[in-house]
Amino acid sequence: MEVLVSTNEAANILGLSVQGVHYRIKTKKLRSIKKDGKTFVYVDQGQINTTPLVQETTNEVNQNEAIIKSKNEQISLLKKTLKWINKQHIKEITRLERSHDKVIDTFKSEINLLQKAYNELQKLYKVQNTKPIALDKPYLSLEEFILLMKQKGKNIKDIKRLILLRVQLNDSRFYYDSSLNILQIKNADFNDL
Repeated sequence: MEVLVSTNEAANILGLSVQGVHYRIKTKKLRSIKKDGKTFVYVDQGQINTTPLVQETTNEVNQNEAIIKSKNEQISLLKKTLKWINKQHIKEITRLERSHDKVIDTFKSEINLLQKAYNELQKLYKVQNTKPIALDKPYLSLEEFILLMKQKGKNIKDIKRLILLRVQLNDSRFYYDSSLNILQIKNADFNDL
């Protein structure tokens, strides 16, 4: 008498691989039918030995338990990895926030310094522009001389070079006393400069 079994069971009963069972079905050495999209094979009941099926079931259970254990270990490892990544993420965000705050503080400090410098320059510029040069006194202050030269279109670097050159050339309008570290500039005509 023939019994209907799955291709996996037929492979176990006949001592073949599943591919071997499919090959025998294809070459018409084994009879088969399809039910609900699955292939079933007719096997003689005398060929059925229950021991291999029990062993196969035990092996499958052991394999399934090993797979489940392996998957549980993977899940546990992934959970630990995810925790570690979260900690690293939080640490990095905290570090970036601190760094961001330091950059903002630095920029604010720079803005304050620039604002102070700008305000000082504004005060200095207003003082220089509002303070008239006294033409009746014999000597000019350095600030008055610089203002006079700026009115003639010279920048501060050129003015410094001009004073140094005039002192070296012994120009009578410029006198520098090195022992007292005093520069005197006569109130004179500077159109030649």
